[in-house]
Amino acid sequence: MISARLLACALLALAGAAAGAVRTEVGADGSIDPAQLRIDEPRHLGVRVPDVAMQTPDGTRSLHASLAGTPAILVLGYFGCQGVCPTTLRLLAEAMREVRRPHRVFVLSFDARDTLETLAAARAQLDAVPGGWTFGLLAAVDADRLTTAIGYRYRFLERERVFAHPNALVFVSGEGRVTRYLYGPQPRSRDIELALTESAGGIARANDVLAALQLACFTFDPTRSRYVLHPLVAFGAAGLGVLALTASAAFAWRPHSKGAH
Repeated sequence: MISARLLACALLALAGAAAGAVRTEVGADGSIDPAQLRIDEPRHLGVRVPDVAMQTPDGTRSLHASLAGTPAILVLGYFGCQGVCPTTLRLLAEAMREVRRPHRVFVLSFDARDTLETLAAARAQLDAVPGGWTFGLLAAVDADRLTTAIGYRYRFLERERVFAHPNALVFVSGEGRVTRYLYGPQPRSRDIELALTESAGGIARANDVLAALQLACFTFDPTRSRYVLHPLVAFGAAGLGVLALTASAAFAWRPHSKGAH
């Protein structure tokens, strides 16, 4: 007998099967070993990020105070980037239009050469800055504290005059604890929604039932950096499909009883 939860998950899976997208992966920089930039997730998941000071166009703000108990995404990079960083921000802003869960986004630079002018230029590359986004500069000591805490390593390539760094979204809870990393320059709305649900503790509220149910139906695949349908649910969905086809066939081919229309 199929449980109610499995049935609900299977129906969600069948409904959303056609909406899946292929994630674009970031190519490795040929002049540096990508392993040097790998985030040791087991070591850093659950760590509370330090309360760094963010220099914003509106003044200096505390990261912890700015969280205000709301799940958030940390996007680290540098505002002088002319490569993947601006594209990632644009695609993230587009993906966030589909996200309904309350959240905040902090776009922070670890480059000591960045200024409020380079910050403004990077911010201006977005057609519209979504609500709840904060762009900020980090002092060298704070950049070191934050990147060390979350396991985010980067290298400056002298020849190319660019930084090599992970293309990662770092999800933190409202209390500032790291809950999930998502990689790649093309984040999917569903993955972001589910990661934010994790960050909020997965608690189902009146207007949160669907998100909590989806989180129960999907599992995170670190090899592809995306949420995928849990194998048990996939088998359950397949079983439901076979069951439905069998029932339909039996109904269509059942012998008509005497006198039946």
